Amino acid sequence: GQFKPQDFSNTVWAYATAGINHPKLFDKVANHIAGLDSLDRFKSQELSITVWAYATAGINHPKLFEKIGLKQEKKKRAEQCVKCEKDAVKEFVECVKCRDRYHEGCH
Repeated sequence: GQFKPQDFSNTVWAYATAGINHPKLFDKVANHIAGLDSLDRFKSQELSITVWAYATAGINHPKLFEKIGLKQEKKKRAEQCVKCEKDAVKEFVECVKCRDRYHEGCH
């Protein structure tokens, strides 16, 4: 079968937690994740566990860290857009209420 995102994070977490040094395994996992078209199937927790495992094992993989960083930045921007949209809807509703109340529009 195919590995799921959690399988990757669990594997590197287990090695890092046990203190087992296996750079080749970490490199293969990192290259696989970094080579994916998208990290959309990964939950934030799986990504953070993966980064923690690499840091704990003392293994640096810039391509992996860049890919995860870009994913997290994209998620943060999307969350900000949703907040902006909610704020805009709330402001619009308040404006309509104001207009309806005073029949002259918002100030």
